[in-house]
Amino acid sequence: DKRFVENKIKNLIKNQETTLNQELFLFPLKEQILYGYAGGRRIWKEMQNIVIISSIGFAILLIACFNFINLAIALNLRRYREAGIKKVVGSARSTIAIQFLGETFIITLISLVSSLILIRLLLAGFNSMFNYNIHLQLLDFRMLLFLLAVTTFTGFISGIFPALYLSSSNPINTIKGKMITGHSYSFFRQSLIVFQFAIPIVLIICMMIIRTQDKYIRNYDAGVDKDLIVLNNSINIQRHAESFKTELLAIPGIDAVSFTNCIPTRGARVSSEVTWEGKDATEKLHFWCVNSDFDYNKTVKIKMFQGRFFNPSFSSDNIAYVINDVAAAVMKNKNPVGSSITIEGRKGTIIGVFKDFHAIDLAGPIVPTVISINSGEFPTILVKYSSGLFPGVTSQIRTIFKHYETEIPYQATLFRDLIPYSNLSLPSRLVGLAFIIALLLACMGLFGLASFTSENRTKEIGIRKANGATTLSVMRKLLASYTKWLTISFIIALPIALLFGKSFLGKFYFHTPLPLWAFIVGPVIAATVALLTVGSQTWSVANRNPVKSLRYE
Repeated sequence: DKRFVENKIKNLIKNQETTLNQELFLFPLKEQILYGYAGGRRIWKEMQNIVIISSIGFAILLIACFNFINLAIALNLRRYREAGIKKVVGSARSTIAIQFLGETFIITLISLVSSLILIRLLLAGFNSMFNYNIHLQLLDFRMLLFLLAVTTFTGFISGIFPALYLSSSNPINTIKGKMITGHSYSFFRQSLIVFQFAIPIVLIICMMIIRTQDKYIRNYDAGVDKDLIVLNNSINIQRHAESFKTELLAIPGIDAVSFTNCIPTRGARVSSEVTWEGKDATEKLHFWCVNSDFDYNKTVKIKMFQGRFFNPSFSSDNIAYVINDVAAAVMKNKNPVGSSITIEGRKGTIIGVFKDFHAIDLAGPIVPTVISINSGEFPTILVKYSSGLFPGVTSQIRTIFKHYETEIPYQATLFRDLIPYSNLSLPSRLVGLAFIIALLLACMGLFGLASFTSENRTKEIGIRKANGATTLSVMRKLLASYTKWLTISFIIALPIALLFGKSFLGKFYFHTPLPLWAFIVGPVIAATVALLTVGSQTWSVANRNPVKSLRYE
């Protein structure tokens, strides 16, 4: 039993070492890729992208369903008489509704097959664009069940309302040529148009908010020169660290080289075994411990405001510490320089205090950080260069790297190009792509509906023009209802996007102000595309010769 095993292993570490306040727990191996664990709780990693993609896919599916419902109700006016005649000869309302639902399911199945073919064709490009390795497993029972569920949902949602509309025909009114003009169906169709445009408006505003935060994080001054080269260290290089560093510094344009365990904003080793004079023995606090050499402050912008950084001229600095202002505040020591601190049993003197250094990403606050000249692990080499092109500099570094390390592949990355530096690139691209698809679908539905509406009002347009109406006045008349629907869509979408924006930015300790311009630019873009789509069809109808329009029937 899982709970029984967890209870057995929970306190193994604390029972062996009372100073370590750490607990063990079971971690499902199948969740390793999608989830992580922090503070005893399961947290999302890649799962957040799956949720984003699923939510966007569902939103797009709803737009497609809304389009189908609107167009089906509009086009079924022509089948209204057919349904009435069937009722006259004895067909039940349920029979007519089931017939239309069956037709809808056939269309849905054809769409499913077409989509599977498109997925086969586009999957390789999608994997390349988003750095994924997704495969379509059609023979998997769970996949088949999922496809069946989606098909059933889509067919039912798309077909049920048009089927009810078609089956509601009155035989007597149908024979007389009268159609349903009930306000409930008209209001329902207008509501669908409103909601299908509210979705892309929310998406484009969300995309702009995400991209603004992404740009803010990438350009944020985290105390690091963006032209910082990151290399992976190895045992062979570490054995010849000084000669390796000397050869790198001989390359023109390279200013400093440092061996460390901490890339700023990437995180460092965390320890709760930190004590100092006056500390409450029962208090367990986490400090981020940076192992460095004497050149770390030359490579990374360490802003000292009390004391000094490490200096190889002072032999005592090998057992000294430099802390940040947050660590000093945690220690409740306004003048910590000269006082002692013990980390994992290693006691040393604090010789300096620095500030504005981000040991972890910008989603969290500046954490208590301690830097030491430690003989621990140095998995990373930081190289600061000020001149020359990156390809030329890195090719020279490669030559030196391969001289000391022949087994491990050489990989040099600019700090600014580190993919995890901002985890918002993928979500912003996904939301942006979803906005384009959603807007195109909404405009396609609107174009079809506009075409049908304009054609039905051809005689009205001809009469108006025969009485002196201009093409522009007729267009204004035709576009008035669409403008009203779009305005209502904006009113619905803006508070939803505002709520998302505040919630999203609130997850970051350091974040950009809410970009209010996105709430103007986003709707304007969506409205412009929508009105141009409808306007093109409306113009062709409104610009017709009134004589031809009056001969329409």
